[in-house]
Amino acid sequence: MTVFVGREAELAMIREVLADERPGGHRVVLIEGPEGIGKTTLMARLAAGLDRVRRASGAESESGLPYGLLDQLGTGVSGGPELVAAVERRPGPVTLVIDNAQWADEPSLQAISYMLRRVRSARVVVLAAVRDTAAGRLFPADHTLRLRLDGLDADAVGELCARVTGWRPSPREAARLRAHTEGNPLHLRSLLGDVPVRRLADLDAALPAPRSLTRRVLADLAAAGPAAADLVAAVCVLDGPCPLHVAAGVAGVAEPLAALERAIAAGLLAEECTGVVRLRRAVARQAVCQEYLGPSRRAALHRRAAALAGDRAGELWHLSEAAVGPDPALAGELAALGRRLADEFQWARAARMLGAAARLAPDLAAELGMEAAEARIAAGGADPRGMSARLRALPGTAWRGYALGLAELSAGRLEAAEAHLEQVWPAAGTPRLRGKVAGQLALLRLMQGHHRSAAEWNRQGTGELTAFVAAHVSQASAPAAAQTSGALLGRAAARLWHDDLPGAREDLEDILVLGSAPSVQVRMLARILLAEADHLAGEWDSALEHCARAVQLGGESEQPLFVPLAQAVAAQVRAARGEWGAAERDIAAAHAGTPLARDRAARAAIQLAAARGDAEGVLAAWLARPLSVHRQDGLLVEAMVTLGKPAEAERLLDQAEAERLLDQAEAGRLLGRAADGPPAAPASVRAARARARGALHAARRETEAAVAAFEDSLALLDGLDMPFAGALTDLSFGSWLRRLGRRNIAALRLERAHAVFEALGARPYVERSTRELSACGRAMRADRTGAGLTAQELAVAEHAAKGMTNRQIASSLFVSVKTVEYHLSHVYTKLQVRSRTQLALLLTAGPS
Repeated sequence: MTVFVGREAELAMIREVLADERPGGHRVVLIEGPEGIGKTTLMARLAAGLDRVRRASGAESESGLPYGLLDQLGTGVSGGPELVAAVERRPGPVTLVIDNAQWADEPSLQAISYMLRRVRSARVVVLAAVRDTAAGRLFPADHTLRLRLDGLDADAVGELCARVTGWRPSPREAARLRAHTEGNPLHLRSLLGDVPVRRLADLDAALPAPRSLTRRVLADLAAAGPAAADLVAAVCVLDGPCPLHVAAGVAGVAEPLAALERAIAAGLLAEECTGVVRLRRAVARQAVCQEYLGPSRRAALHRRAAALAGDRAGELWHLSEAAVGPDPALAGELAALGRRLADEFQWARAARMLGAAARLAPDLAAELGMEAAEARIAAGGADPRGMSARLRALPGTAWRGYALGLAELSAGRLEAAEAHLEQVWPAAGTPRLRGKVAGQLALLRLMQGHHRSAAEWNRQGTGELTAFVAAHVSQASAPAAAQTSGALLGRAAARLWHDDLPGAREDLEDILVLGSAPSVQVRMLARILLAEADHLAGEWDSALEHCARAVQLGGESEQPLFVPLAQAVAAQVRAARGEWGAAERDIAAAHAGTPLARDRAARAAIQLAAARGDAEGVLAAWLARPLSVHRQDGLLVEAMVTLGKPAEAERLLDQAEAERLLDQAEAGRLLGRAADGPPAAPASVRAARARARGALHAARRETEAAVAAFEDSLALLDGLDMPFAGALTDLSFGSWLRRLGRRNIAALRLERAHAVFEALGARPYVERSTRELSACGRAMRADRTGAGLTAQELAVAEHAAKGMTNRQIASSLFVSVKTVEYHLSHVYTKLQVRSRTQLALLLTAGPS
């Protein structure tokens, strides 16, 4: 049965070529890709709806037969001139479909190439499939569309599974199958035919190499020769990029460079860099280990690798792979190493070592297996459903209860996690386990919004997120030293609270540079905090990208605990941009999460109502909040002023400030900090409150107090790189000055706010500032260049034409240097200029 999935984009591109019926508009579509990737199926799908299709296929055994391909096409000719004449005589378009063109005989390909260069009146399209690019050089480059077929994505893999077997894998199951088969349809169908669905759906069960891949790898190994094959086997045993001399030592190859050249030519190995080699295709490792190497040879290679290992961890790992039966001494060393790695939050390596220890120590297998389960959950490599079922079948130890609680918490099931963790706390006998349980209870309490309880548990807890919890419950100053990813995350959270956006970003980017070393939760939270930092800094596209990556990571790992937080941050950006439907969907999704997520959703709902100019909506969102929403209390006060309730607004503002001081003092007491007085709220929060006080004084006609409050707000924001917050103050300040009749001064504030809103794409605020400027008698500046510059591009261009640097422009417009660079590159492209001097001359002269 032929199944076609996942090639819609490629189909559309090729059909566009086929739809061009101009005489002489001949084209070659060269479809490249490895064996089994779907080239033949794609061409068959394309040719099915065409008339006058001629088909041929190259064969390795016939590649030396002159004009064999032309003979298959039924042209009855031998040679380019004759082929031109034959094509010109035929009415209508002609489509030649050539499969396996890498094996086509050279005279036929030369004749086709000759014909394509010289035919004039006929319409000819050649669809050719090749396993490599060698045949592509025979076709005229100016008439060739080269299309590389890569593996199917996870969605297409899931669809193929559903059509072939009736089983539709989950996103995570589909992602695993895609990685295991590289998305190759041939290998995937081979695997589906060999492995029962229940095993495919068990993410903890190892999958065999597809038979189609194994046959290809074994043929390549045979073609490469014994020395090259042994070198490939050693690289597979070493499991990753490795120095060539180490692989040669393990393999016992005397001439490693010659062997490497043959392995590279066979498509088995590649050079990562000089002297470092890796498998060309990672999925080939299982085929080599399963079929090329028998158990005894594989164990012998692991023993050699252990002897050549440069560290004790590597030596222990290879010895465990070579072991035949239980080995208590080796298991003890592996367990100690795995626990140390877990304490250092190196989760992937810890899971590997603890799993190996469990295999070699049957008496301790249950406990070690649960410790390995913890590491695998943290690393994102566990199947939560299968793991929970297996854990429930084990004896009811404290470790089992902790592992179950951890799995439930990671899945976002707070009540079930709470039940397991609280039940196991009295039975957690060792300090190590007690610290782990307390750390998870601290995180649980934070997600429930119970800051005091979170702080109490956090004092007793250990874990990767203890610093993150501490930062949220205390808002203390960021510690100077931070070594682990968890400590970096906590410091970043503290820095973000204290408006240190550059410092927070530096810490968070350092976490993400570590790749797979931090836990899934740390990586998700790093993305979410980066999104918050980018939101505050006006880098809104980047903020949305980080939110999307966090949501994707939560789905791939089946750990959705923090996904609603990411959706809430995305909603704040979409609300400010006026993307009402998308913002409402994100808010609704975040409301379905934990109380902490609902708190963030309330922030977004308040911002959405404020962007719409809906003061009653702001009040309603505030009253519906599950916790306290301190960063939005300024918006609430402004809404109360708008609703004509200045007295209530003042009480709310005083109460918000008092509650923040109380919360910080209580958190400091719980965490045992020195009682030197609670720290002040961050400058950005105080700036929002000052803006609200300005609106309150303005409503009471207290002119001097209003001016002082607005100016205080701008002074607090100076140097914080928070353009949107500054623009909001300019808008409020300018709107009030306009109502006082001070139109010229008001216009200066409003123009600056308008430029920032334009640069950010904050549509509701652009419209609001435009209306205020019109009321001042100021029309927005027109684009005199005639090049279609947007308002933000024009503002940046005019500042640049005055000789201002990018940093000066950014400071003037309250945007980031990155935003200025982005707009300036578009200006140069649209105006076709290369320098500020040319830009100044053009803006002075106007359109030509």
